[in-house]
Amino acid sequence: FDAPIQSFMQARGIPAATVAVIRNDRLVLTAGYRNADLQGIAVEPQSRFRIASLSKPITALAILQLVESGAFTLDTPISEILQQEFPENGRAITVRDLLQHAAGWNRDLTVDPAFRVRQIATALQVPSPATAAELVSYAPSLPLSHPTGTQYQYSNYGYIILGRIIEKTSGLAYADYVRRHIFQPIGVNGAYIGSSLRSLSSLGEMPYLQRQGGAQRATSVFNQVFGQVPITYGSFAVESFDSAGGWVLSAVDLARFLRVFDGDPGVPDLIGPEMGGQARARPAFLAPGVSGYYGLGWFFDGNQVRTHSGGLIGTATIMSYDPRSKRGYVILTNTGLLSVEEYGEMGAAVQAGIVASGNLDQDLFDQYAASTVSACQASSAWYDPSKVGQGYSLRSYGDSSDQIMAFWFSYAGAAPIMLENNEGHFWLIGVGDYASNAANMRLYYSQGGQFDSEQLVSTSQTPVGSLEILFDTPTSAVARYFFAEAKRFGTQELTLLVRPPCG
Repeated sequence: FDAPIQSFMQARGIPAATVAVIRNDRLVLTAGYRNADLQGIAVEPQSRFRIASLSKPITALAILQLVESGAFTLDTPISEILQQEFPENGRAITVRDLLQHAAGWNRDLTVDPAFRVRQIATALQVPSPATAAELVSYAPSLPLSHPTGTQYQYSNYGYIILGRIIEKTSGLAYADYVRRHIFQPIGVNGAYIGSSLRSLSSLGEMPYLQRQGGAQRATSVFNQVFGQVPITYGSFAVESFDSAGGWVLSAVDLARFLRVFDGDPGVPDLIGPEMGGQARARPAFLAPGVSGYYGLGWFFDGNQVRTHSGGLIGTATIMSYDPRSKRGYVILTNTGLLSVEEYGEMGAAVQAGIVASGNLDQDLFDQYAASTVSACQASSAWYDPSKVGQGYSLRSYGDSSDQIMAFWFSYAGAAPIMLENNEGHFWLIGVGDYASNAANMRLYYSQGGQFDSEQLVSTSQTPVGSLEILFDTPTSAVARYFFAEAKRFGTQELTLLVRPPCG
């Protein structure tokens, strides 16, 4: 199994990869690989990677669930749902058009808004990077390149809009809806939307590297980070295209996801057979005789094998499922590929490894049982006053001797959280079930090892993931210990988004 994958990695200069293979709903193979560039970093089947556009089938499934619930139909105009103006060319854009990449935008002829977050922020006169909601609000300024519903043109922007439709119709943040209605039912408790900046990445997440010979640095799109940054950290905003390419998961997590869209009764699907049939149906605009096409969230070949790939600078991913053999695979890597041919080579390497391994019938899913308690559940947190209420977290800065302690209380009896100083940043560490249980958090400040009895932060009992916190200390104390872009602020409410566990 290993040799074809390792040979591909060596040929293409890929530092790390993780693979999971399912057959008959069983996890029959898992593996993690790394080269000498990643000495000291463990690469395991549960290691977490940015999955890039593998996020799109996840978003599509969420949309199909909402269609099935009666929230809207596949042919409802998106302007009716979002109560916003969108460009038209021939007719109104529908939900189905977005799912099939047929709205009419062509990123090769105009721009891909997902990678123009600074320019759009400037046009909207908002801080950079523009958020997903702000990108969608810019839609009237993005003309369509061809009539709606007449041809396929891959569009990250369409899937960013789908994320906002999920939020509008469900009443939940996009990530919260997906966790509650997709990930939790299948036993995935560690998924989260990634962070672009290295200092904000989870401690359990793979480092992302540029290909050898490629540009290593680029201009930051973040207002609070000036100048040049590593090109894989801060030259684009993962947060802003959450529903199009923002999730961070493991290969095992995605192997679980592959099982709930296959029509096999062994593991119940998360949508009914009628909606599953809609997802697999050929687009009406497809020319006769064309075998391959993009359905609702997946590429399908002439044999109904469904596949999706993903790519960012520092990321290349594939997941695929063949209903004939009831076999599927996931491969995640931490560097980008340059061409369709290289993605084909990567998929072929995994397929060759599967063939070489024979017909294994073991099931390793129990070995990687989902857990809400994980040592790698850690992330930095940060606060940007201009982004309050928009899903950003709280980042603290302090002297090397500073410590902040946070106690976490939930109905699930989760363990305490510590905010730990690490190279000038505080890291948020803790456990919790993230099943919308209410929670409290208290922060205490210490200098030189003695924690003050003064309580810095109190919280009301609100759902995990949207803790409303209130600073109780004077303005001077808060401004000293928390970065606020040189803006003094006193007692006020803001949102602290606690990241989910990574294992």
